[in-house]
Amino acid sequence: MIEIIALEDWHRPEWLPLWKGYQRFYEVDIDDGTTAETWRRLMDPAEPMFVLGALRDGVLVGIVHFIFHRSTWTTGDYAYLQDLFMAPDARGAGVGRALIAAVRDRAAAQGANRVYWLTREDNATAIALYEKVALRTGFIQYRVGLPVGQGGGAGSGPPAPLSESLVAQGAPDLRGEPAPVDAEKGRLQGVEKVEADPGVCSHPDPGEGLDRTDRPQIGFPMDADAGQQAGGYRPKTPKLRHRSIHPDASPVRAPPQQSPRSSGRTRV
Repeated sequence: MIEIIALEDWHRPEWLPLWKGYQRFYEVDIDDGTTAETWRRLMDPAEPMFVLGALRDGVLVGIVHFIFHRSTWTTGDYAYLQDLFMAPDARGAGVGRALIAAVRDRAAAQGANRVYWLTREDNATAIALYEKVALRTGFIQYRVGLPVGQGGGAGSGPPAPLSESLVAQGAPDLRGEPAPVDAEKGRLQGVEKVEADPGVCSHPDPGEGLDRTDRPQIGFPMDADAGQQAGGYRPKTPKLRHRSIHPDASPVRAPPQQSPRSSGRTRV
């Protein structure tokens, strides 16, 4: 039996090993300060960030983080499923599918237009699941990193022009060489192409014009977006604790107008 719950502050000691395991999978090491701030935001009712957990026999074996944000393409919000991770011994048992379905239900209850996420193109195990529950859009993620200290924080001053920031980072072009910069237009003549991963990106919406009846369904029609910039949004309703009960195999909508962080449980 898999049980989906909204994590609370006292779950942090169980959440942290899974968060660290997720980082190891993607070969990154997020510093303790960022992790502490991430947890604070996940627990803050004023933030649009949420965390759900999957329990198996009372043990936390999976986590998912998702973020609500606005879109220029729809009046409804988007739910960006940013991080999804299961303990190695819990894979293949339906934990990932259950967590995705739980995010979908909470997004529907908030009136969101869609749920979307990214993965690496070589993550074959995850892709095998995603092909069954969502639509592959065919979009590619591009990313421009910003130098530390140029993000507009206190005392940092205004950010440098984009061309200068990229040159300072030694941004390579597709051949792996420093990319030439058009000084007059302030942009790169060649831009680095990066693999899609769980980061956030911005791009035209690929879902427009698709008949919703043609999209893969788990509970209600949905599609996956290849990425959209998150942030700057506050949820419409307070973050309450909600847990609902439904079998994963049954098409079920979450009760309308419930917060993604309200009380209740989901058993699958």
